[in-house]
Amino acid sequence: MNQFEYLEGVSSLVKNNTLVHSDTKPVFSFEYDSLFHNEYVGVSGFKLDGVKTDMTTSQIAEVESFIDSASVEADPLVLQNSVHYNYLASTDWYVVRQAETGKAIPADVLELRAAARLAVVN
Repeated sequence: MNQFEYLEGVSSLVKNNTLVHSDTKPVFSFEYDSLFHNEYVGVSGFKLDGVKTDMTTSQIAEVESFIDSASVEADPLVLQNSVHYNYLASTDWYVVRQAETGKAIPADVLELRAAARLAVVN
């Protein structure tokens, strides 16, 4: 599944299950303020001056050509952070349980959550 999004000055590209971000706005033959294309679900559109517009077939082909030609290398920092974020997400239920029932979070989970938060690099 390949996907491209440009929103608030950030380009996000998913290609071959690799996510990369950039602060570069790609140039296409059409103007846009924000853009979204997901070939898996078949949704493609953009906004210009607050007006949402579905992409034409030729615009979709242009974005897909951009995706196909993009060089995607996994960012080690993104991969490292995702490991820590995934651990935090998988143990969030302990935090919710404590808030709802008062039952303590196990000490080892608290230690690992603290370590995961410290290991995230922004």
